Amino acid sequence: MNKTWIKWTLAVLITLFAAAYQRATGPTHPMRGKVVLDNHEVIKYALPRSHGGAGGQKITLTVTDTSVHAVLHFKRFKVQEDWQLIPMQRQGNTLTAVLPHQPPAGKLEYFITLKKAKTEITVPQKKTVVIRYKGFVPPYVLAPHILLMFLSMLFANYAGIEAALKGTKIKTYTIVTVMVLFLGGMI
Repeated sequence: MNKTWIKWTLAVLITLFAAAYQRATGPTHPMRGKVVLDNHEVIKYALPRSHGGAGGQKITLTVTDTSVHAVLHFKRFKVQEDWQLIPMQRQGNTLTAVLPHQPPAGKLEYFITLKKAKTEITVPQKKTVVIRYKGFVPPYVLAPHILLMFLSMLFANYAGIEAALKGTKIKTYTIVTVMVLFLGGMI
């Protein structure tokens, strides 16, 4: 009995799982977490790690306690320079500041300090956030790139399944994978 449909189904499932995992954990996914301020107020955050288009990147934190003040610290990534500071402005329960715009492929690292009376904590607590700036990419360029990259993942998974099961189409799907990957990477 021909098991091709089982192999393709497995390849599709592996590809979809990998895509979902990448979406949830990839470098463009916001850094999420929570901190406790003054032993009682839990502050949840989602700090952006990717910015496309014009203008700076708005950084926001929801902090209901109006006695809490915040400062955004940033500098260019992997550059020996002093941290620049921007006091965050309060608008109701939201503290806001804007990171300056960078050229495409430019990166900034940043963190936030929260202060309440004599208590001070950093957000995030253990490391800085690195944000990557990218230029605007029109949808007619981005859509084929994404489609071809996912197709290359699918064909690679199918070729891997063929190899694991000692199938006869390993070479064919390896060549197809490389060709589609090349086309998707060139866009």
